Amino acid sequence: MPPQHHPYESLPVPNDAPFALKPSAPGHGWGAFATQRIARGSVILQEKALFAIAKHHDDTTELDFLSLRDHTGAPFTNIAKAFAENSFSIGAPEAGKPRHGFFPLLSRFNHSCIPNAAVPIVKDASRDTPALYATRDITAGEEITFCCDPHFESQTARERHEALGFACDCPACRPGTTFQRASDLRRRLIRGLQFMVSGEDPAAAAVPGSDQFYVIADPAIRKEVAELRTPLSSQLVHNLLTVCLMEAEGILDDFEVGRLQPGITAMATMLRRPKNASIAKRAMAQSTPSERLRVAFGLYGRADEADQETPYMLYAMQAASFSC
Repeated sequence: MPPQHHPYESLPVPNDAPFALKPSAPGHGWGAFATQRIARGSVILQEKALFAIAKHHDDTTELDFLSLRDHTGAPFTNIAKAFAENSFSIGAPEAGKPRHGFFPLLSRFNHSCIPNAAVPIVKDASRDTPALYATRDITAGEEITFCCDPHFESQTARERHEALGFACDCPACRPGTTFQRASDLRRRLIRGLQFMVSGEDPAAAAVPGSDQFYVIADPAIRKEVAELRTPLSSQLVHNLLTVCLMEAEGILDDFEVGRLQPGITAMATMLRRPKNASIAKRAMAQSTPSERLRVAFGLYGRADEADQETPYMLYAMQAASFSC
């Protein structure tokens, strides 16, 4: 009897691709593994959608995905789940509707909460052919992973696993370890800092039951945040602390830096009081996130003439981040 070939072996992997598909860890089905060293910033794969639909994957009801498998290798029995695990948001919405494309090869890369690759979110026409980039140097033989949900940076391991439907075993998810306990604390603090900066809780909608508790418990602080009365100097420190936490967590890649840096630079240059401006300038001149934060702590809570402009700046920053 001839040997049985796995369906993934028939997927059209480009000849020059720096990876190969093969079985991953038990319970994780197949994954993509580097066949050579991949330098940080390199394009690992760029794939055109097999097809796209102008609707969210949760609204899909009549597409045939019987040949697909989920991340555990089991057949799909739920169409929405099938499309969710094999599709990516692409391009600009058509008539206000989200567009999702089906990517057979790109979907074979497994998830990690501390990944070594990323598919950056770009809401323009070029997204029709999304690319997977290495966010750090990847060694030959190493599995290539990306994080499937941007909200995960501010969710605990339990919350992430509820959203995923399976247990990730990356360092941030392995129960009982020192790193995992510290990771949960870091990500909860990141969530609180995001709320302090934007006045919104970006993880709330993605976490079941999260709207039942406040990420910031102090009602006076919540009121100050809601009214956008937090001093600009404190906002700068909040952002710099977020960067440090992301670096310690291993999720600060070039795309995150590109997303966060413009707002941080704008905050630092908006300060008008000479003493504040001097501290901010020295902080931004430092070479590492931790050194920038150490210097900027001298600003925390200091009033500034630019504070009255903070609400307008925050609205502009939020609009800019949504367009990235």
